[in-house]
Amino acid sequence: MAKKYRVTITETLKRTVDVTAESKETAEQIVSDEWYSGVSHYLDTCDEYLTLAEEGKPVRKSTLPMYIIVVVSSLVISGVICLVLKWKMQTVHKKVEADEYVAAGGLQLTKKYDRYTHTTETRSKIHSDSDSDSGTSSCSGGGGSGRSGTF
Repeated sequence: MAKKYRVTITETLKRTVDVTAESKETAEQIVSDEWYSGVSHYLDTCDEYLTLAEEGKPVRKSTLPMYIIVVVSSLVISGVICLVLKWKMQTVHKKVEADEYVAAGGLQLTKKYDRYTHTTETRSKIHSDSDSDSGTSSCSGGGGSGRSGTF
């Protein structure tokens, strides 16, 4: 009957793994075999890469051709889309007068409203030519109110 055993690997970084096996010795042997198999595969791959480097062959092929294919195909697709859109606009021409853009039935407004946005107010002091003049003058625009005279 198989049981779960906790085995500590000390050959590399200290790590504990759970292994299901018939006995503690079998669990340790499984971990040892798997560790050796993993390190052996790593060393074989390192040897393969170092041999390729000595021969001057790259480990990875260049991705430049793939980038060129992607850029060119993107340009072709976007060019076709632009040409189709331009072809659809052949019947559109500039008009001389604004009323040429209005449909034959005219413009039918369904809603109309005014939106107050801001007020611009300019003030300037009125200087008199003589300082002896004791009169005052005031004017307010828009409301039609004003006063003048001596007080």
